[in-house]
Amino acid sequence: MQYRLGKTRNGTYEVRWTEPGRRTKSSTLRTKDKKLAEERLEQFAAEHSKPVHQIKTIRDACDAYYDEMKHGYQYPSQVNDKFKPIKERLGNLLVTQVNNEKALEYYHSRNCANSTVRTEIAYLKAALKWAKNQRGVEVRDFDYPCPPSKPRQSWLTKQQVKELYDACVSHHLRLFIVIAVTTGQRGKAICQLQWSRNIDFTTRIIDFGENVGKKHRSKVPMNEQLYRELQIAFQVRRSDNVIEFNGKPVKDVKKALIRTARKCGHDTLGKHVFRHTCATWLVMARRDYEEIGKLIGASAKTVEDVYGHHHPDYLKDATETLNFH
Repeated sequence: MQYRLGKTRNGTYEVRWTEPGRRTKSSTLRTKDKKLAEERLEQFAAEHSKPVHQIKTIRDACDAYYDEMKHGYQYPSQVNDKFKPIKERLGNLLVTQVNNEKALEYYHSRNCANSTVRTEIAYLKAALKWAKNQRGVEVRDFDYPCPPSKPRQSWLTKQQVKELYDACVSHHLRLFIVIAVTTGQRGKAICQLQWSRNIDFTTRIIDFGENVGKKHRSKVPMNEQLYRELQIAFQVRRSDNVIEFNGKPVKDVKKALIRTARKCGHDTLGKHVFRHTCATWLVMARRDYEEIGKLIGASAKTVEDVYGHHHPDYLKDATETLNFH
């Protein structure tokens, strides 16, 4: 099979190849940098030139899927981590032996949050679906063994955000909260910020970099509060990472956020709540859906569908027509 470099309309490189029957397929290389794209093309070609091994067990399916798809993920190691408990508990089963009963046994053996189990099962389902579609392996369908976890608080009031900010012991979490609330960007995008690459104090713009798959990243102007916080952080920086702790990069603020949230009376709080908070405040302020979408990296339709009910005039005209007195 001959693999070649291609480019999409938005400038992102991809690998292309022609299968028997003259069917052309492609897979994104997730970069607009040609040198990096050529390196990933070489890796892709090497991986896909390996002999195809037979898939019999769940472990075979997980390993084959990971080998095939890992270059399509920004964080392949995290995908592999999702497969570890699956392979430990279900790895020796034949792919045809996983059913609702086995999935339920897996759920009880994990003893963790429902959302965690459902994510792991989703990866297992993806691996089995891939094995069926790409390798012709016979598999059995099965249900998720548990309902979704209870939803976390979806957004915070300005008073609640101020309480969290004041309760922060570590500066890196305080800075994270300010960036998250004032830009609406995702946690990973914030933790990956670097002073030299992403922060421009002259134009007061934060460039969150290239999109990652379907997750869009934006160029966001700093408001006055964020500008002041970043100036202070820049003066005391110990590395090029904007979100750092003792000079080392912070990959996730989850633990620090949970500790701080509990001090403020929240049972649990996810970092994504700040993205929801940003969008919710903007909708409540009657900002245009298109404008909000550009800020947080979402379509206007998504903003309206997810946050539209927070608008002060939501369905107001409709209900006004229902007066009968």
